[in-house]
Amino acid sequence: MATNLITIGRATDSLICVPDSKEFETVSNNHATLSLVGDKMLYRDHSTNGTIINGQKIHNREVEVHPGDHVILAAVYPLEWNDVRQHFGTMPHRPTVERNIRADVQQGPVVPPVAPNPHIGGRKTENFANRAAMNGPQPQSAANSNTGGSHSRATENFNRMDIQGGGAAAISYPGSNQQAQRPYTPPQNAAGQANQWTQAEIDRKLDGWCWGAFFCNWIWGVCHKVYWPLVLILLSCIPYVGIVAWLVISVMLGLKGNRLAWDASGRSDFDAFVKSQRKWTIAGAIYFVVCIGLMGWSMKIFLDYL
Repeated sequence: MATNLITIGRATDSLICVPDSKEFETVSNNHATLSLVGDKMLYRDHSTNGTIINGQKIHNREVEVHPGDHVILAAVYPLEWNDVRQHFGTMPHRPTVERNIRADVQQGPVVPPVAPNPHIGGRKTENFANRAAMNGPQPQSAANSNTGGSHSRATENFNRMDIQGGGAAAISYPGSNQQAQRPYTPPQNAAGQANQWTQAEIDRKLDGWCWGAFFCNWIWGVCHKVYWPLVLILLSCIPYVGIVAWLVISVMLGLKGNRLAWDASGRSDFDAFVKSQRKWTIAGAIYFVVCIGLMGWSMKIFLDYL
């Protein structure tokens, strides 16, 4: 049955379901979607490890794709266009670019060249062949002597291996049967190789305890666009109830804080998310120690007053 939206991922309800194996564990459960909008096919990545499309890494954004593009999910799983065709039925064709490859074709009337007038003053020219006949034969260069007296420019013959799949590039030098092997250097932009989090690791991180949310509660919530903990400001004005509510909500944020922050962040880079929560843990611990110190200091003043 034809559809206008295809879901791709390791989730069992995905239209294109990636096998749930260790080889493809870096592919997210809901990795990406393909949609038909008019005469365009749009690929939307909303995964953790991104997608490589024709050698370029795409992460958390939408791009236009065409049948035949090399699409690799999380740098491990290639998308099969036959699977896409089964769900879309008809797909838009890749646009073609037309250009004039005959540079000598001119548009409009052709103006014939005007023969030079020998009677008009100007720079005097002479036939190069006549000058060569007057000067006599020229000595051959060393490069031309190797080519049987040919006056053409000597060039080096480079034999390059296909390095897209790895290996080394072979260079052959003129006058030598040996080939120097140059080691293959991988490209600097190793798209999709970094930030390799498996879905199991992501779930384990998100289900872990969030110390930053536990210590900083509503302050942490506002900074992560989670606003319902602001109710603590109102409840803290009620005697006894405020203390209990503060403790209960802080525990709830500690249990669910990582997942709340991740969902509210718009699925940003998971490495950056983990580093951010680590900083919040340190800041929350400092905040907690400062609060305990102030409470002890105020208690001491109160006891001295009595």
